[in-house]
Amino acid sequence: MVYGVIALLVVAVIAILLQVFLTPKPEIEDARPAGLGDFDVPTATEKRAVPVVWGDVKISGPNVIWYGDLANRPYRQTEGGNKITISHRYHLGMDLALCHGDETIECYRIDVSKEKTDVFDGASMTGVSVHEIDKLNLFGGPEKGGGLQGAIEFYEGSNLATDTETSQYIADQVAGGVKNEMPAYPNLCHVVWRGPSSGVNTSGGLNGYLGTRTTIDNWIFYVRRYPLPAAMTIDPGAERIGDDANAVCVLFEVLTDNVWGAGLPITELDIPAFNAAANQVATDGDGFSLVWQMRRPVRDLVTEVVRTIDAVLFLTSDGKITMNLARDTAPVITLDETNVIELRKFTRNAWNATTNHVQIDFNDRDDEFKETSAAQQDIANFRLQGGIDVAATENYPGVKDPAVAQRIAARELRQLSFPLATIELEVNREASIIKPGDNITFNWPELGITDMIIRVTQIGLGKLRSGSILISGAEDVFGLGAAIFSPPPATNWVPVLVAPTDVLVQEIVEMPSQLTPNALEATGDTDDVDFRWIAVGENPGNGFEFTAHSRTDGSGGAFDLWDPAEFPNTEANVQYLGYTPTAGLSSVLHAYAGGSQTLTSLTVGGLSIDFLERTQLDDEDVSPAGVKTVINADVRAGKSLVFIGTEGGRQEYLTYDDLTDNMDGTVTLGGVNRGMLDTAPWTWPVGTKLFFLGEELIIRQQDGSPDVVRSQRRVSPALALGVTLDARL
Repeated sequence: MVYGVIALLVVAVIAILLQVFLTPKPEIEDARPAGLGDFDVPTATEKRAVPVVWGDVKISGPNVIWYGDLANRPYRQTEGGNKITISHRYHLGMDLALCHGDETIECYRIDVSKEKTDVFDGASMTGVSVHEIDKLNLFGGPEKGGGLQGAIEFYEGSNLATDTETSQYIADQVAGGVKNEMPAYPNLCHVVWRGPSSGVNTSGGLNGYLGTRTTIDNWIFYVRRYPLPAAMTIDPGAERIGDDANAVCVLFEVLTDNVWGAGLPITELDIPAFNAAANQVATDGDGFSLVWQMRRPVRDLVTEVVRTIDAVLFLTSDGKITMNLARDTAPVITLDETNVIELRKFTRNAWNATTNHVQIDFNDRDDEFKETSAAQQDIANFRLQGGIDVAATENYPGVKDPAVAQRIAARELRQLSFPLATIELEVNREASIIKPGDNITFNWPELGITDMIIRVTQIGLGKLRSGSILISGAEDVFGLGAAIFSPPPATNWVPVLVAPTDVLVQEIVEMPSQLTPNALEATGDTDDVDFRWIAVGENPGNGFEFTAHSRTDGSGGAFDLWDPAEFPNTEANVQYLGYTPTAGLSSVLHAYAGGSQTLTSLTVGGLSIDFLERTQLDDEDVSPAGVKTVINADVRAGKSLVFIGTEGGRQEYLTYDDLTDNMDGTVTLGGVNRGMLDTAPWTWPVGTKLFFLGEELIIRQQDGSPDVVRSQRRVSPALALGVTLDARL
């Protein structure tokens, strides 16, 4: 019988094994690699304008001018005993055009998409140089999106068409390795991401690794460029203002560049005027940063630069282009009845035509170039217009610094928040020295105008035979006072990196054990009291707090106490007793080496506001002279007990026999006993705090009703001698 059962079991096992081995394996299809046409690369078009950059800017989405050299490497895993390909690691070569370049441009940071920041860990890329990126797990590793790894070539884009400005890797891909048969890209700053055919990088990985997806994320480049045209002679370093470029240098370059600018001859510009303006703008601290990448007339860019720095561009009498900054300058001439032929127009707007709120939209470099705004408000104008918010919004694409945006907002508000007068004058040839942007003084008694400062906006030279000049202008805003708000604060949250510190000096001091029975003789519970506590902490309202611990369900107070053995997860109750009367030493209290010491008197000052009230026990104990006599029972109960601070761990208790109010903000203690309750007389400097502890302030443990004083000794062995309790102030 037994043998038969065993034989049946053996047959069953053999049948199961045969079924496992003979069952066909499921067909698991490997992941198929993508071809070059399957890749979705960032912008790649011949119609896109090549950007021009000034200052410290962000170039998002460079133009891919070539890509190829594709290779893939399968990533395999074992599943169900089979090794399958779950993804492919793609390697690709690319050439990315950034902007117009020169010998001064540098790239200091590269992001890939908005989430993957600072993937480039090396030094800033300048000149013609090769750098590496080693971020294998940037997108989540091979099981997700992969990462980046490879060598990147940087080309500054000088105007020299030499072999050094040409990528050998690109030449190998498109020109049979011959550099002379491919463009040198003069004046084009671009980067080359070497593909797999270029070999391995110093990290040992195959070049051109872009992850496991066919969609290539947007590459974001952060570049700096601070032009200083060779024809300009300005103060050293004035071409750079913080992280921005000098707007006057930008303007000079825009007017004279013959590749993307107006291409004007340098001889047509008033170079000394441009030099002076550049130095002034550097002093003002108003920089300019911009990526100019639109197909628009140069005059639009000129207008943008000029309005950012509040300047006027015009022709001199000899036909040169010059500029004048609208600044708080002295008037060049006074115009009145002696030289004004005709006052053609004088108008002043009403208050309801003014603005009391100006908002400047800009991209904040300090906040990852996010679009934000700076605002200025004129509260007086707001009140004058009946509480109506009249807002004006301006966009300044060349501003990247919050402080600059705030100053521009203040400048615009000064012009818009006051009903400035506008004027048109016909004057004689005395006014021939006036230029657009100059200030003049205008007097016209008939209208009650005295010493009004006018900013000239336009000048009409008139006809040769008439001998008159037409002047248009507006009341100068620099003659009006205004308050400028501080720059807007950063909105990005910054985590706390340091532990918070307590601004108050606080300490918990255990009460002397000698006081335990004395203070509670009247209650009959002298054998049941365990401990008492003093909690002292500076308080701006009234000296120091004095509180005690209690383990009931009553209200909380100034510190918490736990019994780690009996109440490991429960916060102990705290009883709060208000403030302890305090005073300060009026003179140095010197140490005494002989132990206890008795002083005839001790004067203290700096009394807390309720000092006399809280230290006088009974009216009958106070004589008409203001002397309070302490009886023995009071002393035994701790009513005349004085505690002196804990500087350097030192403590001292005093008692006194009487207290005299000197009626001058001080009191004198008589019969002072030093070094009480097993403490020693230490040296205490002038002003040392003294805490006057009355019986009503020596608080007991409470169980249940606040009127019943009982011990927790019988149920709390953790309160035995030597046990440490944790307290939190």
